[in-house]
Amino acid sequence: GGAGGLAQFSDAMTKLGVNWYMDFDLISFKKSANGYSSANNGVRWLDGQTAYFTGFDSVKLSRDDSERYYILARKDLVGAADKLLAKADDLGLDGISLGSVSNTIYSDFISADTVMCGGMTDDVATILGNIDKAGRAHLANAGNAYAMVGSDAAIDAPIYSSNYDISDKDVPFYQMVFRGYIPMNSVSINLCADTSDAMLRCISSGIAPTYTLTYNYDNELITSEQTMIFGSSYEGNKAMIESTYSDIKDYLKSIDGATVAGYDILSEDVRVTRFSNGVYTVVNFGDTAVETAYGTVEAGGWITGVQA
Repeated sequence: GGAGGLAQFSDAMTKLGVNWYMDFDLISFKKSANGYSSANNGVRWLDGQTAYFTGFDSVKLSRDDSERYYILARKDLVGAADKLLAKADDLGLDGISLGSVSNTIYSDFISADTVMCGGMTDDVATILGNIDKAGRAHLANAGNAYAMVGSDAAIDAPIYSSNYDISDKDVPFYQMVFRGYIPMNSVSINLCADTSDAMLRCISSGIAPTYTLTYNYDNELITSEQTMIFGSSYEGNKAMIESTYSDIKDYLKSIDGATVAGYDILSEDVRVTRFSNGVYTVVNFGDTAVETAYGTVEAGGWITGVQA
């Protein structure tokens, strides 16, 4: 809808009392524009050459070197964010999301100061501080710790472990650290392979679910490279979202602003999360009902209460 459509959308969100954010990738770019070029503003490898990355074809199991993407030089990162802020009023932005800035840390061998990711945390802190001074909210996307503490809200909080390490058990560490200090939402529930399990993980860690939705759905999305988008139809997810909201709204309200005070593993499938305000939640990830000291928890179910 262009600038006019964006302004209408912003007005509608304001009337509904909904915070909204537009995401910008300040780190990667394909073509020179807005005063930036790969030759003068690209990250350098150790040999002095301009760094780039390419797309990956999962069918051919090969990279397409004809599709090169460049990485913004570290010396230009803060300035690029300032340019965006200067345009924020013209775009009618309510809040700003810098997803790649909040979850990416990278080196630039053009300077000794930016080798081994040097100064990245300071750069991000400066960017987020400038956004705050401009009176705008910032949304982190699976943000690293240094980005989370300077953001107003976060989405794509991980609900699954990376499986990079071998371990006997995993815990929702991300939520245990940040929940209660910054509003958090999960990864997109409707794009997960097992939506029921994903919801249980949200409940167990006390964070709100996220949904990725498209209104004007195109069947070509099914065969696109981003195949997971086929599950994003608004009409196809509306009833599930309404039902989920009805089920968990009182629970989320009961733990609003509370931090995670404890996380107990009762068995392979049963976990107890205790919050700082006395509320507890028992989740059963298993296939059979389980008797606990808190009461019976049905298979794939959960119960909540307040510690006496």
